[in-house]
Amino acid sequence: LVAVSALPVHANGHANFDTFTEGILGATIVDGGITFTNLDVGFGTAPNDYICEDGSAGLTQFAGFTAPNALGFSALVPGPQVAYSSVLSFELSTGQIEDHVSMDFYVAGGSGANAVVFEAWMGTTFVGSTSFALPSTIFFQKVSTSWSGVAFDRLVVRGSGPTGPDRFLALVDNVDVTGPVAST
Repeated sequence: LVAVSALPVHANGHANFDTFTEGILGATIVDGGITFTNLDVGFGTAPNDYICEDGSAGLTQFAGFTAPNALGFSALVPGPQVAYSSVLSFELSTGQIEDHVSMDFYVAGGSGANAVVFEAWMGTTFVGSTSFALPSTIFFQKVSTSWSGVAFDRLVVRGSGPTGPDRFLALVDNVDVTGPVAST
């Protein structure tokens, strides 16, 4: 006897941005089955473009960084150093129903009492959220995040808090989005 879940089997999404060439990627990008859209850096009509940053010198101090690249937001420092740019929010989706997300944030210091918030959405319905406190020290740090248990088809990642306000200064790497799979 074999039981099969009512949800379809699908490939999981994993983005580490290492297949891109450093530079401006555009307003929408796809890496490892994950689509990144709706970037809002909060600076009026300035372009809200995702950036591929070569972090082969600036981020290798952090365990788990997958050299050479990380995802940046509207600011670029050519070469192996990186720019930490301000983000209000961005969205990601695999085009399927998921129930787990994890990602590494490489955060610039001085984030005060701010946090990164994951908002789960199913179509136009908000289904849940969780937040991750950012370090308040002046040093650069890695913040690894992980959240499971709420089904979503779109995830909004946003800053929250008094510093900025409602912004975070970071780069992103190792984004994993997975979902329900058939059981046997």
